[in-house]
Amino acid sequence: MKIVFSKHIIRIFTFIGAMCGTLLVGCFKDGECPLIEENSDLETYLSIHISTLDEATTTRNNPNGGNEGDGRILGINNENKIYNLTLFLYETDAADGINTTSNPLIRSFYVNESNIENLSAYSYRTKPIAIPKMSVIANTRILIIANAGDWTGKGISTLNDLKNCVYYEAATTVHSNIAEYDRFVMTSTLSSTFKLEENGEKLGSYSKPVTASTTIERLSARIDIVPNATLQSGGYYEYQVGETGNKVRISHITAFNCWNSKGGEYLLKRVSSDGTNSSIKYLGKETPDSGIQTNYVMAPYTTTKNVAYWNDNSATVLTWYRNHITTSPTNKTVSDAIYTDGSEKFYILDYTQENTMLKENQLNCYATGIIAQASFIPSVVYQADGSTASYVANSDLWYRNGRFYNYAYPNATLYSKGVCYYRYYIRHSNDNEVGKMAVMEFAIVRNNIYRLTINSFSGIGYTDPTPSDPTDMDENMKIILYVEPWTVVQHTTIII
Repeated sequence: MKIVFSKHIIRIFTFIGAMCGTLLVGCFKDGECPLIEENSDLETYLSIHISTLDEATTTRNNPNGGNEGDGRILGINNENKIYNLTLFLYETDAADGINTTSNPLIRSFYVNESNIENLSAYSYRTKPIAIPKMSVIANTRILIIANAGDWTGKGISTLNDLKNCVYYEAATTVHSNIAEYDRFVMTSTLSSTFKLEENGEKLGSYSKPVTASTTIERLSARIDIVPNATLQSGGYYEYQVGETGNKVRISHITAFNCWNSKGGEYLLKRVSSDGTNSSIKYLGKETPDSGIQTNYVMAPYTTTKNVAYWNDNSATVLTWYRNHITTSPTNKTVSDAIYTDGSEKFYILDYTQENTMLKENQLNCYATGIIAQASFIPSVVYQADGSTASYVANSDLWYRNGRFYNYAYPNATLYSKGVCYYRYYIRHSNDNEVGKMAVMEFAIVRNNIYRLTINSFSGIGYTDPTPSDPTDMDENMKIILYVEPWTVVQHTTIII
């Protein structure tokens, strides 16, 4: 065995000691591993090609959700960056791979940033990594977690440990500017196998390592706003209300019921055909190649969410979410649409984590959506003497039976300073059947961008951002939503 090194003898002995059962991490954790020119009987080299975007470019109608959503889109800002990896290797001959009923042992290896090469906007490759030779054989499979740091000491020793792992921080979100959110945690979309030979030659040397290719996806989802209007100097977007001459000026938009880190989500995506644990498939599909959702994406509390649980445990439910619908949300001032995707200009409203429920329990106390705060500007208001006048913006407004008044008209609803609120619940999949809930219709799923295009308003909004009935899914904003696997999820025209 020929070795090129200067001061790393101790690390080589540590490396050999790994054959006795200790997982090798130190050699390539700090990027100073010696290069072994010829592979030995004790070790093999492997290189992993990793993509954060599948090569597929399937586009669907709006919003289909699922594995392909309405098409795919490259990430922006720091969304594609890979800083570190933990590789989990396990062995199984089972045809169903990760869904084997056996519980094989896992070997884990950490790779830091200096050993990861950036090939393109969404493609990475590890430099050849030296591991114990017995770790890679014909039935070895690999799973990956990216940007979560070193997981070799996290107690993941079997495949079931990994399958059942709940993770709590999907991204680094401590930055004041949402565009600076960073280190998006990503995990495998499939359990990959290794290429051990090429043209009849066994691989495993430094110059010709064993290889594997895999795709990974973010645990986060993203909510985008396409204002479909120009940001005015007063800090609002203005829209016409049909052909009435009335106008709506949106000044603030907040995402509500955003699943937070306290609730967590499964590290590896799991789906179920009937919403029970007995039919769980790991890294499974949400839907066939076409059509609406047929499988649920299962999160830690998917089956817990129902009316009875909300009635008995509302205080607990509030801890699962940021900006719960029954609390006064912290309104975010609307932003200028600074990003461009084709003909659309959008801005990022929020990042959130997976939030799913069974179809009969898709309730506003659980479903994720947006609240818009706006000023309503009627074309005319009625005065006490019965005449009409122009409305003075930011003054009190009374509404009854399709008419607006500038005084306290009997039995009319008061809109203080003309302020009203519009709600919209984000759809992951849509069966286009009014009054009927579909599987995963109202849901948030990892690695999707839910892009909301605000097109028009049907009338004046609510006086209170909080719904009077937390099980009512009433909404009054017209939005176009598309779901695509950053993947983007875009909603069709929203009528707010």
